[in-house]
Amino acid sequence: MSNINQEVIRTYDIYIAEYLSLNWRQIFPEVVIREVASGTCITVQCRDQSELHGIIRIISKLGLTLQTIIMQGFLDDSFKEKSAGMRSQTDETTHV
Repeated sequence: MSNINQEVIRTYDIYIAEYLSLNWRQIFPEVVIREVASGTCITVQCRDQSELHGIIRIISKLGLTLQTIIMQGFLDDSFKEKSAGMRSQTDETTHV
């Protein structure tokens, strides 16, 4: 019998246009921040959609440019890399 209350934690890659320094980990605790061709990828784990929405609100309040959110396991890595490369050719980015 499955447990209905079992907590599912999903991992999301959040791509933003700006290049963020590692000091931003103070604002985004327990995340992985890495530079990609199109800016920065912030990898977060969320228990539910409201937690993900809270992170998106923080990104918005900080004036950062949200490009893409991809749930890990939803799309294969080749698509993510192709998508990141296409964004880098068309978007201007800034270092923050």
